[in-house]
Amino acid sequence: MSATTIVLEDSTEELVFYPPAQFMAQASAATIRVGTPAVAMPDATTVASVDSVSASTNAAADAGDDTLAFAADPTCTPDRLYLLEHSSFDPLPVLVKATGATVQLSEPLPVDVPSGATLKGIAITHSLSTAQTETSGVCVAQLTGTFGGVGRAWSHRFRIYPRNFEQRLTAVDLLVLAPEMESLRQSTDLTFSEAIAGGYEQLVSDLEAQKYEVHKINTMGKLNLATVGAILWRSHRTNAGPAAEHTIAAKEDYREELRKAIMGSEFWYDRADSGDVALGNTEAIRGVRVRL
Repeated sequence: MSATTIVLEDSTEELVFYPPAQFMAQASAATIRVGTPAVAMPDATTVASVDSVSASTNAAADAGDDTLAFAADPTCTPDRLYLLEHSSFDPLPVLVKATGATVQLSEPLPVDVPSGATLKGIAITHSLSTAQTETSGVCVAQLTGTFGGVGRAWSHRFRIYPRNFEQRLTAVDLLVLAPEMESLRQSTDLTFSEAIAGGYEQLVSDLEAQKYEVHKINTMGKLNLATVGAILWRSHRTNAGPAAEHTIAAKEDYREELRKAIMGSEFWYDRADSGDVALGNTEAIRGVRVRL
């Protein structure tokens, strides 16, 4: 499962990874290699931590419920994905909001869950060092997880910035701004985490292609509609293909939302003294308002 992760400079932040959908399960072990602008990708691997939660429910839950009952607190980590397993349904990713004997989920269950279903941790975590995070830029983590005795490898991109995004788009925001995402949602992305991550990846890539340093944007929330547009475009492209009418229209809508956001009077970008965006209006006091 991919994600667009922003790590702060000079921090020791913990990265959280999830296995790709095609072999999503609880890993028995995992290793990692990390390359950043400050530290080259090492040849040797480092042991990564695996979320070892594995607990069975002691009561049934109906479709539409947003809690799971256990005899004791399974000690889940809030805001982390877990995998709910039972022979009566396919493995189901769920996002935990609060742990305890009653575990609170972020969204209602889409299926009936019998007593005896197992909630398993699937997160793989690794804490960065300050040596690795001292320079901004694009980074890569190479992971290998052991699933059922078989090693599976995948990679994850993340970025180091002097500051994080503010007013980041949430799943609730996404459904309010684009209710049609319910029908476009991928079966493996019940929490919209992959869709939102992909939208931000598209947005950041397009902004960087125009020479913006994204961490200098003071009003990332003003780009939420553009991010929704990117998500819709990518979703239509996945479902119908790049040449489909809906895909082409969604792409144009995304480009227009991005243009309008950057042209807006409340979009603020901190320009370096030497100027780091080729085009723009330099009359702003707190920043520079720039356009596509």
